[in-house]
This record gives sequence, C-alpha cells and structure tokens, in this order.
Amino acid sequence: MKPGIIILILLIVISFISCEEKTFNELSGEGTLLKEIVGDSSIYYKYSYTDAGLIKEEKSKFHFTEHIYNNKNQLTQSNNYWDERIVSSDSNILQEALNRTDWVTPENTDRNSYITFEYNNNGQLKKSTLHKDNDNNSEYSTFTYNDGKIEKRNSFINNLQSSFETYDYDQNGNLLNVEKYLYLTDDQPVLMSSTEYFYDKQNNAYLSFSALMIPGEHTNKNNVVKEVYTLYSLTDGSVEDTQTKEYSYNYNVKEFPEQRSDGIEYTYY
Repeated sequence: MKPGIIILILLIVISFISCEEKTFNELSGEGTLLKEIVGDSSIYYKYSYTDAGLIKEEKSKFHFTEHIYNNKNQLTQSNNYWDERIVSSDSNILQEALNRTDWVTPENTDRNSYITFEYNNNGQLKKSTLHKDNDNNSEYSTFTYNDGKIEKRNSFINNLQSSFETYDYDQNGNLLNVEKYLYLTDDQPVLMSSTEYFYDKQNNAYLSFSALMIPGEHTNKNNVVKEVYTLYSLTDGSVEDTQTKEYSYNYNVKEFPEQRSDGIEYTYY
C-alpha cells in the first residue's frame, strides 16, 4: 500500500475518533451539568456529580443532600442534613442560623433524615420511604404509571393514606399539571391545590438531575416560563387563592439557561 494512502487512512481514523469523542462528551453532559446557582452575587447552591454524570451532592448554606446509587445507576438513598435553626420560631436562634458563615456539611451537621428508593422489574420507581432520625413515624410514597410516566403518587403516614398527587404531562414529557388531594377522612380525598406549568423550548437547567425521578423540575425537558398555583377551600372546594409566577431566560450556546428574569444565574461544568 502506498505511503500516501496509509497516511490518508490514518487521518480518517483520527478524524473519526475525534468526532466520536466530541459526540460522547456532548452526550455525557460536557457544558450541561449544572454547577452553581447564583443570586444577588452570592452562591445559593453548588452541585457535584458521579463519574456517570449523576447528581451526587446538593450543597447550600443551610442544607446538604448526598445521593447514593446502585450498580444500575438507580438512586437508592438520599441523605439530608439541615441546619434546623433556620425554621425556629425563636428569633435569636433564627438569627444565629442566618449569621453562620460556613455551609452545612456531614462533618458539621447531624443527618436529619434519609430517603430510600425501590424499583420494579422495569426500572421504574415504585416506592420511596422517608426515615427521620428523631421520629418513629412511618412515611412513604408509592407510584403508579401510565405510558411509562408517573401519573399518581400516594403518600402514607403510619400505613394510612394521607394524600395523593396526580400528574399530567405535555407532549415533550414536561409536567403540565399537578393536583394534590388530602384525606380528611379515611375515604374522602379533598382537592387542596393545583399547579399548572408553561414552558420554553430550550434545555432544562436541571436536565442532569433526571435520576431524581419525582415529576417536576428534575424530570422536565424544558424550563418553566409560567406557573399558576391555585389553593382550594377544604370545606367547599372554592378557590381561596391564586398565585402566578412568570420567568424569561437568557441562554448559552447549548440552549441551557444562563440567567433568569428574577436575577437567578446558572453556571455549568
């Protein structure tokens, strides 16, 4: 074989490998893994990931969550650490929390709770169980599906159903509407609230969080540009309150949001 032909073949192979590497990097999330959320020139949240590109740690000043996966890359446990002073009714204790300079970590804060996750043979989330380190109450949720998507979440406390949520989606798989019902008696659920969502056509900033399978922000394909929250009376079902939020975004070259109209900024790995 002539040297010129050999060189040409080598160049083609190198070019093919380079293209494959670029495609792999794009698919594995280069430039798309959410790194930080910033507001008012302060970092609100930081995120880190596993080697497989799965969300591993969610960090903030008052809260830290660690996510653990099995060898199938399924989320099996989430450990939660909170500075509980932030919800104190004592103004002095609350101020102590607000004045802290270090962020919550497993090294400086006790774990408050953890959630375990179970899956069916199709890899679908079938049950999540909340374990509170200082509470013996049993709290868990089960999930039902329609066309491969979660359509209902049933929540139980001490084996008694306390509430459920229903989910509707648009053609892109975005959560379109969620309704929450409470059980005031054993068998009479009452509509408590509903939320309707509207979306842009660009990539969701939280797209890399899809392993957290609860419908909503972490599972949407696109970004919310409008949400309408409605609160209902538990006695007669009338509308008690309606709140509407609207957002617009500036996007990066990969069509992920960089800035939101309320001042939130997003950075990526």
